[in-house]
Amino acid sequence: MIHTKKEEEIKRFNIPRGIKTTLWDRPIKIKGDCVLIVADLHIPFHDARAIETCIVTAKQKHKNIDTVIFNGDFYDFYSISRFLRTPTMPRIKAELKIGKEVMDLFRSEFKGCNFYFKTGNHEERFRTYLLERAPELVDLKELKMESVAGIDDMQLIEGLQYCKIGDLSVLHGHELAKGSINMVNPARTLFLKTIENSIQAHSHRVSMNTGKTLSQEIIKTYSMGCLCDLAPAYWVNNQWSHGYVVVERVGRRGFRVNNYRMEDRETPTRKLIKTGLKDVLL
Repeated sequence: MIHTKKEEEIKRFNIPRGIKTTLWDRPIKIKGDCVLIVADLHIPFHDARAIETCIVTAKQKHKNIDTVIFNGDFYDFYSISRFLRTPTMPRIKAELKIGKEVMDLFRSEFKGCNFYFKTGNHEERFRTYLLERAPELVDLKELKMESVAGIDDMQLIEGLQYCKIGDLSVLHGHELAKGSINMVNPARTLFLKTIENSIQAHSHRVSMNTGKTLSQEIIKTYSMGCLCDLAPAYWVNNQWSHGYVVVERVGRRGFRVNNYRMEDRETPTRKLIKTGLKDVLL
């Protein structure tokens, strides 16, 4: 094993290693060539017609989808939220049952695809609930997200970890802390926070931003739409839109982002607006 000079100096002084508080070391590399990304279903507050439209139109427009990423907030975990809750809403058992049915739909419609499940801030509610109420149970296999969410056959991308498709970083958005959701242009805010090619969900809004570095490198950032109810009781007057993303790999590190926004409520042939059709980075 090769050690750098700095590592040798640390070893010489016998300094104890520091404690890492993050749960990951590096982003997960997605190997697919045509990747469907869906996010913010917030089950059981999902929009069934939007999910149907996503599946039907994605398959029509992209015949070679080989990978599916659930990019955060697939579940809402409403009943264990810290916010005020209505007791008549579905409990967590019912929520998980609905979610597993929706997952089975994606599995059947995209047979043979590799699936990734990214936890968002709403999935983090489950871990937070355990840490606050029963920290001794956090490490139980039966209470791990893979078991609870029914995703044993998927690769889990947990906590603040994110993934990459070529040179494109894919985040839910909560990884970037406060100020990543309520903004004029989510993609512009993402650019300022990452300074690299990236896409996020979380804001429930479709946007795009292009910038350049001092060395004239072009950087493109995107935010994507959601598949949940667009007018929830806690925030009726918002600027959300339904949507999904298909990323096509171009060469070893390049990519083409197809950022779809659903413009109206017709289904499954509702009109779609696609942004970034020609966005190819080589």
